[in-house]
Amino acid sequence: MAGELDRAIEAYRRSIEVHPTAEAHTYLGWTYSFQGKLDEAMAECMRAIEIDPEFGNPVQRHRRLPDAARSPGRRDPVARAGQAGASATSRGSSRT
Repeated sequence: MAGELDRAIEAYRRSIEVHPTAEAHTYLGWTYSFQGKLDEAMAECMRAIEIDPEFGNPVQRHRRLPDAARSPGRRDPVARAGQAGASATSRGSSRT
């Protein structure tokens, strides 16, 4: 499966080079999380929120990230991601 994840990462990176979207950064982040690369995963999810706050919170959408990201020193990015996603939701975003 490691080879498949590496290929997925390359595909998402190429996609982002051509047309960066919140979705591509989210999926790239999730793929990093499957490899245990939680810092990279959180960075991609935060980038997704920066690109499109209306997209919602990619961290909350991916069940593995919040649990893994709760280790010491990782609470702040999750909290910021949760706040950004909650703000988008409270503004009436129809994207979930």
